[in-house]
Amino acid sequence: MKILKLMVENYKKLRAVEITPHGEMVVITGRNGQGKTSVLDSIWAALKNAEHVQAVPIRTGADKARIKLDLGELVVERRFTPKGSTLTVEKADGARYTSPQSILDALLGALTFDPLAFVNQDPREQFDALRKIVPLEVDVDELDSFNKRDFDARTEINRKAKQLRAQAEGISVPSNSPREPIDTKALKDRMAAASKTNADLEAEHGRRRQFTSDAKALLEQAKQDLEEAERLTEQATEREARAEGRRDKAARIQAGVDALPALAEPIDADAIRAKLDAGEGTNRGIEEHNRKRAILGEAEVLEAQSSELTAMMETREIVKDEAIKKAPMPVPGLSFGDGIVTYDGVPFDQAETSAQIRVGVSIAMAMNSTGAATWMATSLLGGLASLTPFLLLGAVIGFGIFSHYLIPVASASLAVSVPVIAVLAENAGVNPALLIVPLGFTASCIMLLPIDPCPLSTYEHGYWKIPDMMKPGLIMSIAWLILLTGTMWVARMAGLF
Repeated sequence: MKILKLMVENYKKLRAVEITPHGEMVVITGRNGQGKTSVLDSIWAALKNAEHVQAVPIRTGADKARIKLDLGELVVERRFTPKGSTLTVEKADGARYTSPQSILDALLGALTFDPLAFVNQDPREQFDALRKIVPLEVDVDELDSFNKRDFDARTEINRKAKQLRAQAEGISVPSNSPREPIDTKALKDRMAAASKTNADLEAEHGRRRQFTSDAKALLEQAKQDLEEAERLTEQATEREARAEGRRDKAARIQAGVDALPALAEPIDADAIRAKLDAGEGTNRGIEEHNRKRAILGEAEVLEAQSSELTAMMETREIVKDEAIKKAPMPVPGLSFGDGIVTYDGVPFDQAETSAQIRVGVSIAMAMNSTGAATWMATSLLGGLASLTPFLLLGAVIGFGIFSHYLIPVASASLAVSVPVIAVLAENAGVNPALLIVPLGFTASCIMLLPIDPCPLSTYEHGYWKIPDMMKPGLIMSIAWLILLTGTMWVARMAGLF
């Protein structure tokens, strides 16, 4: 997607501008403070959300501003008033999108790639960034969510299965325990009958002992009566008759007792009780065996469910791996891991720094394969490829300082220069990281350079003159060139690049 036409009205320093690009390059020239930077800023302001628009986007003296970008498939228009900005995005046929900023965010995410930012991202951000530019046949996030759901379910099922097995192991079953329960009801009936018989026998023994005791008591009384008869002669007849009667009665009672049948022997209740206890113990062992078998059955069902979940997870992993193998990677050796990017089989953040930068630059070159970087490196900077590595290093750092004069925005400067320098490094046969790393350092230290929005703004109002800006800036730029060139060369001699 390219810019077919740019129209700007009253944005920053611009009164009215209309640009229709022809070819691969558009040259914008003019004196300082005339609005060259405002042209570039207007493109960014039209595409990004309101947070990236400067506080005062409307030109001094105007009450509103407008930026319109014709991208062929899309037409973007952002209007500015003192109260804020409004955005519309239309298709080529005039239909408008209801969420215009989300369309632009997706467009920018697909078209822009910063290799140095990619190297410094954490593994998950690198994974998501590469996913956006590498098409896969399957939805990896959906497969991962299914695997996470089934992994959690399998973990819970395995936990319950282990609990059931541990519960089953805690049940003690005798080795010789039979598998069928013993009928203890008959033994209990015999036990009750034996208890009743023994109680009846004990009662009968007591009754007979009472009879015997009564007979002995009567004999004792008869003896006492005889003694009393001897002492009481006047009552001897009466006492003797009474004693005789009692003796006869005692004889009859004893004869009756002697005539009774012999009592049966007591039943051995202890033996019956022992059998009853043994039967109940056997039945308890059978119940514990059946309960253990049921628990083990539940554990086996849960383990089968766990195996099914494991098989489903493994199948999804195979599908995901096959999709990743088929994906057209922009760099050989680059692949997806479990939520991370890998390079040559190891996590990308564990690769050597030079390899990380080389891969990031290669991705950028693969994404921006229009041929512009090769043309610039060959046509504009082609003579530098024949220099020695030391002189080439110094020349590239000088190029970074000079490019800031043309593009005074660090991110924009790197986006343009990194692919060009990468091609130059390949043509010169040196490690691209040796040239790109100092280029990034130079862009991050742009405050050392004389051209910057702050001095430009004060220069416009007559606070500075060109010699005032150039003298300190030139001294600092030369010092920076010498210092950074020497540092990078020492690092190269130490084997870091």
